[in-house]
Amino acid sequence: MSQQARTAGSKLEGSCACGAVKVSVNGETMNGICLELQGQPKSFTTRSSNNYDVNRWFCSECGSGTHLTMPDPSMMGLMGGLFPPGSIAPPTKELFCKNRESWEKSYGENVRECDEQPNWEAEAAEREKAAQAQT
Repeated sequence: MSQQARTAGSKLEGSCACGAVKVSVNGETMNGICLELQGQPKSFTTRSSNNYDVNRWFCSECGSGTHLTMPDPSMMGLMGGLFPPGSIAPPTKELFCKNRESWEKSYGENVRECDEQPNWEAEAAEREKAAQAQT
């Protein structure tokens, strides 16, 4: 399903390499999504460059990475390899650009480039403030 075909009521579905963990994403964009996981993913915790815990989830059967969770429950990262080719939207933000290999290219002018990891807590507070201003 192309990104253009996705609507607010559509569902994007994917799975790990062996199919034991299935992922469903409801919504038009990755903002305000509802994520459903089926299967038995496992996780391990690492420290981010901003010094907070990041839980890295993976399939307990095949080891495929599935998603990342952070202290801010409104933020999560899904692994693009879970979904069929052509089914996810192009990126809007690229992280850790300072670590880009010399042969890697920019995604273009429509993609915000961040040399480091953004301060997710500050961005979440900014979103909350903007949402309150609209009400």
